[in-house]
Amino acid sequence: MSSATRFDYYAELRIEPTATSQEITAAYRRLALLRHPDRNPDDPTATASFQRLQEAYETLGDFDRKAAYDASRLYPGQQPAAFYQDGDHETFVDSIIERYFAGVQEAMARQRAAFEAATRLQQAETEAQRRREEEEERRTADRILREGRERFAAEQQRHAERQMRAEKRKEAEREVAALMAEQARQHADERAQQEHRWALHKAVTRPDKKKACLHSQFDGWVKHGHRRKPRCEECGEKRSMTTFGCPYCDITVCPMCRDKLVKAKRDSKE
Repeated sequence: MSSATRFDYYAELRIEPTATSQEITAAYRRLALLRHPDRNPDDPTATASFQRLQEAYETLGDFDRKAAYDASRLYPGQQPAAFYQDGDHETFVDSIIERYFAGVQEAMARQRAAFEAATRLQQAETEAQRRREEEEERRTADRILREGRERFAAEQQRHAERQMRAEKRKEAEREVAALMAEQARQHADERAQQEHRWALHKAVTRPDKKKACLHSQFDGWVKHGHRRKPRCEECGEKRSMTTFGCPYCDITVCPMCRDKLVKAKRDSKE
């Protein structure tokens, strides 16, 4: 085949030797639209290029002619299958079968390589997803642990503050209790002094007790409210509608005289 020596049909159609008949036809139709002389009026080589394209398609588009062409490419210088002798024909058929299965094995190898590549990609994506999930789980665990520690520290702080407040409250209660105990003791001492003074002056009646009373220096005075201003038994004036009674002698005095009596007693002790 003299044309085979001029150019490569596969290169002319821009396809691989393993291309299927559908791929050969599709390549021819695509290139024919581009190389047709009517579409390239300014190209003087358009007709020759289109003829080469037709020649390549007529050869590769026919099964027998394609087989002969492939054989001439595999075995340069040998005759086409139509001119082979009986023994050579068997060798030619074997070569075609061998080439066919070689193409099949090559296609299977490509498919296997593509499958293995896809498998490796899927495994990589799965591993990446697993690592992301593990990282997310680790961050979640760290966050939960950190929040737990913060809650525990806050609870410890609140517990310490509650204990401090409780201690302060107990301390205040002890101070109040001590103050009340001291006041009770002072009241008892004052009461004992008053009883001793009454006994010393032999004060038995109410007027005698009022006359000899030392009066209280504490807040034990009894407060009385009146509708009208009563007369103060100390100064004799009607100063206020409120009076105070001594817890010992029950003398009724105005607020001013009560303050004077309390101050006078405290000053006498100082």
